[in-house]
Amino acid sequence: MNKGDNMGKANNPKHMENIIGKGFDKHPENINKNGRPKTIYKQLRDEGIPAEDIRNVFRGFANYTLAELREIYEDHDMPIIMRITAKEYYNGFKQGFRRIAEMLRQGIGSPDLSIELTGRLSREEIATQEKYLKDRLNRKKK
Repeated sequence: MNKGDNMGKANNPKHMENIIGKGFDKHPENINKNGRPKTIYKQLRDEGIPAEDIRNVFRGFANYTLAELREIYEDHDMPIIMRITAKEYYNGFKQGFRRIAEMLRQGIGSPDLSIELTGRLSREEIATQEKYLKDRLNRKKK
């Protein structure tokens, strides 16, 4: 069974019946003429706000309650970086965590991903492993 087999036609967005008549020629209002929207980090950088300040605010707001975030973004006396970021966190919680995840990646960073390979195999051990794997593959084909 393929991964998409258990999805019915009504739920499968790639099914032709769900695609026909929904292109940009039929619905030109769906065209994003300005391209992909900028990330919140990029928007704030374009406003001239230093990167370290943005990261500090992103990290700090992760511990606020929804009521505190709302109070900050509605307060016109707050700095713009705080109002924008508080509103993004608030809306991210209400609508989905994609924006919050983006801000946390900028504020905290992603872990370094690395692979360390150590060990020594003799030519005989490599040949033995190769033979073993080939035998297993041949058994599965039968």
